[in-house]
Amino acid sequence: MRWSFRSPAKINPHLAVVGRRADGFHELKLLFQTLDLHDVLHFESTANGFALAEVQLSDGLAGSTLSRFDDNLIVRAGHAFERRWGLPGGFRVWLEKSIPLGGGLGGGSSNAGTTLLALREICGRPTAVSDLWPVARELGADVPYFLLGELAAGFGRGDELVALEDGPPEELILAMPRESISTAEVFGAL
Repeated sequence: MRWSFRSPAKINPHLAVVGRRADGFHELKLLFQTLDLHDVLHFESTANGFALAEVQLSDGLAGSTLSRFDDNLIVRAGHAFERRWGLPGGFRVWLEKSIPLGGGLGGGSSNAGTTLLALREICGRPTAVSDLWPVARELGADVPYFLLGELAAGFGRGDELVALEDGPPEELILAMPRESISTAEVFGAL
């Protein structure tokens, strides 16, 4: 069997760093908003194991490199789900990548969140999406947002979320520089 799921990009219309936390992370107040821009994850059931079989980059991402191995957030999310809830057999995943890497659009975090949601839908467990939150938090601060999507306010590390009512649709123009920026490096420089 095969399943396909959209994995949306996000922007942060507002992001304020308000201090340093005891755990070494920064205290944030921010807004998240999903965009129409998205990757697509295709899942196919297999006899055993969880693997990212192929990454197809859109024309605009030519020259980008994206790991298919254990350090990829899709693979990490799949293994985390399997450890917690088990998998009926295994899954191979194909990723159609359209979200630019290193642009602050949350592509990797979205892929991880979408993987958790997809496996929940395919496997029928856990019962509540909220049960995925601890696993999502372990994968990264932005990952829990992609379990919620749409418009949300974030606090703490950005993983304490409050859903907000969407306003009217807006048009947005994204301009991507040729160089990517590491989120970890940006926060490390603060």
